[in-house]
Amino acid sequence: MISSLRLPALLLLSLLCSCGAKTAPSTTADSSAPRLAGGRASVEQLVHAGLEALARRDTAALRSLAVTREEFERVILPTMGEKYPAARDTSVQARAFIADNHFQSSDKAFRRALNDVGGTRLEFEDVEFKETSPLSVYTLHEGTRVETHAADGSDREVIVFGSVVEQQGIFKFLGFRDRD
Repeated sequence: MISSLRLPALLLLSLLCSCGAKTAPSTTADSSAPRLAGGRASVEQLVHAGLEALARRDTAALRSLAVTREEFERVILPTMGEKYPAARDTSVQARAFIADNHFQSSDKAFRRALNDVGGTRLEFEDVEFKETSPLSVYTLHEGTRVETHAADGSDREVIVFGSVVEQQGIFKFLGFRDRD
């Protein structure tokens, strides 16, 4: 069963981890659904906090801006099937496989982000998304593009932040990514 899920799960993960249009606050979230904790009140605040945490190499602060495994399992995954067919399999094995793959990929990208960008002061300029999908419990913003300005005067696009999840005025990174 697990091996037959590998391709759909990997496709789902590549879409989730690929991360332009600014967005208005989500109005689709079901107020009775499980909620995200922490996060920031706007996507701009979220990205700014992420860049600051990277500059300080503050792993705890950076991780606190992303969806936890519990939130992924309680909030994200049950609704993800509205957009991605691979997430519609509700078996325990399929859900565990998708969550494991998501967090393994995100952790790898997290470590690479700290190595590649950590310690570098980057000033936030703009954030855009390739696609925004209002789902019943949250809004998923994918294809995250962050424009920054470095101390040396150069402009730099940062791709370390994965998709952004928005739920009732709270924004969190779905995870981290290391490629387009």
